Amino acid sequence: MKRIVWLTLLMLVACKTQMVGLQQDPSFTKASLSQSPVLVLGVLPAKEPMQATWVRHQGELLTQAFREKHNDVNWVSTAQVAQHVGEQAMQNFWQTYMQSKQLDVGMLSVLHQKFPQARYLVLAKVDSNQTRQYRDKYEEDEADEMGKPTGYYRVTIAQVAERNMSVSLLVYDMQSKLRAWYGSVQDGEQHANETSDTFHKNDSFGASLAAGVTSALIGHATNGFMGLSEPEKAKIPDAEPILLRIYKGFAENMPD
Repeated sequence: MKRIVWLTLLMLVACKTQMVGLQQDPSFTKASLSQSPVLVLGVLPAKEPMQATWVRHQGELLTQAFREKHNDVNWVSTAQVAQHVGEQAMQNFWQTYMQSKQLDVGMLSVLHQKFPQARYLVLAKVDSNQTRQYRDKYEEDEADEMGKPTGYYRVTIAQVAERNMSVSLLVYDMQSKLRAWYGSVQDGEQHANETSDTFHKNDSFGASLAAGVTSALIGHATNGFMGLSEPEKAKIPDAEPILLRIYKGFAENMPD
């Protein structure tokens, strides 16, 4: 029975989102996290210009991810914090962190005054948000059900679009004035549109079996493979679904 329980625990740990460069102070525990309100101060973009509406919106999504995983903690959302300290003060705080990666001391004092019971603040930042679109072409031999060569090969043309993101999260202890928890999560998504067709290895013209003899124009459009049409360009994946997975990854790795 003990062995089964231990294996189950290992599986649960393995299912957690992988953190990069995770640092955790020993004082930051499940008990300390749940003892007082936690201020969620938003999610900053990878580069300027910074849009306050985006920072607040992402902060609300981050707060929601935390609440779903740790509903015993009093998470104070970005909008709630802004209502107490003022919109301009929040924007100045964000701007300072964007430029220096330092927490504004004056703002920390204001937060302590407005939320005297709060111990921790949470602030996330998108460190990288890379997109690219490219064309790929590859060939592979076809085999029959027994795995034997058939004399044919399949050509695939793909139009690929991808987005890769990295987001870091800081948990700052306003009581002890130290970085209680820090780490980042990387995630991405890829979209692809493909066309493929089968060709005979002895056909020097690369004529498609399905299309037969087709116009040379189509062949030129697909690098000489006649009858194989060019796929449409793929759309670059949206950022928000990736960010939502990252926020859930942060929540999974909080002390429990």
